[in-house]
Amino acid sequence: MKKANNQGFSLVELIIVIAIMAVLVGVLAPQFIRYVERSRTQKDASAVHK
Repeated sequence: MKKANNQGFSLVELIIVIAIMAVLVGVLAPQFIRYVERSRTQKDASAVHK
């Protein structure tokens, strides 16, 4: 039987994954903040009409 060579991820691979995640968060966070702010505005507008 051949022994499996499981050494895990290298440091460079982990840093690359973290960098990709940081870019995604940097792009998506402003969109999410705008979405939350727009929903609050619509909620307030609907409360005024009632």
